[in-house]
Amino acid sequence: MSEIDLDSKIVTATLDRYDDSPVNRSVRCQRGGGHHQALPCRLNRAGLGVVTKFMGRLTYRGPSLATLHEDYAKHRKIDEFAPVRARANALIDSPVATVWQKLSDVPSWADNLERNARDISLADGVRVDGEFRRTLNGARVRARFAVVDEERELAWTGTSLGVRVVHRYTLDPDGPRRTRVIVEESMAGPPMIALISSQRLTRVLQQSLDTLRQTCETDDASRPST
Repeated sequence: MSEIDLDSKIVTATLDRYDDSPVNRSVRCQRGGGHHQALPCRLNRAGLGVVTKFMGRLTYRGPSLATLHEDYAKHRKIDEFAPVRARANALIDSPVATVWQKLSDVPSWADNLERNARDISLADGVRVDGEFRRTLNGARVRARFAVVDEERELAWTGTSLGVRVVHRYTLDPDGPRRTRVIVEESMAGPPMIALISSQRLTRVLQQSLDTLRQTCETDDASRPST
């Protein structure tokens, strides 16, 4: 594979935290002495693509939060151009009514959905444009519901540390006592987005579904049969 020379004045980039990268190492071009010293970095085309993608993650701002709320989430879509996107699904052995009840019980999300959620506040109830806040891993998240479609979809937009988020849960009954749940999310906003990868977000979403599944199935199992 051919190589491309990069002059040292072009870029100083560290890729150690970039989980999407097939090259898990640092690429550095540094200055030397009191004046610019040419220290070329040699990257093959794959490596250059990694640097370009990484820098794109840092610079992509995307639509405003208001636009994401009105034109994306309310139209049942995430930002497909966002540098971090993820999707996960689970089949839950519970009726859709049970799943919706647990999912829409926002004050109980620490038990039902997000184990690390703290200080959850719900000012206006679970309704379209209603605001809610919570703390995740020490970061305060402000959000608004965009879609509240009972037993079908719960979606919201939010922001924390400059990162803008669109988050959607969709529910699809699979017979009278099973429910397919799909969750998807997009995230954008420099500079903190550089610390997040799509793989990491996928794991977080899957963990939330696992928590939801366990809560719903445990609740159903504890009810007397009729």
